[in-house]
Amino acid sequence: MQLFGSITYDHNNHLRRFFTKHSKFKKEIELDIEERLPVLLSSNSYKIKLAQKMTHKGVKIQEYKIVLTSTLSCRVAFIQQGDDIKVIYISDMITKQPFCNMLAKTTLVD
Repeated sequence: MQLFGSITYDHNNHLRRFFTKHSKFKKEIELDIEERLPVLLSSNSYKIKLAQKMTHKGVKIQEYKIVLTSTLSCRVAFIQQGDDIKVIYISDMITKQPFCNMLAKTTLVD
């Protein structure tokens, strides 16, 4: 059962660098985004939060945390337009405030 239309990834250097640095976990991260994120969104989970008051192309940026191993977790920033989800930023900075500060310094934020 597919809950959302499509999940895409923005073509930017931030995602490219993250997946290069953590290439060993790329499949697990993508699987979590494909399987767990739609479920969290459809259930209005408290784990999905706004990335402060930031927007990407006029759409509010949301974020959530993925725990991969005891030593590696990451935060994923995405936008939702109708039934489509677009991942725009991922970081291994899991503390929300520093993550949002890093995101705010990118050109991804309006």
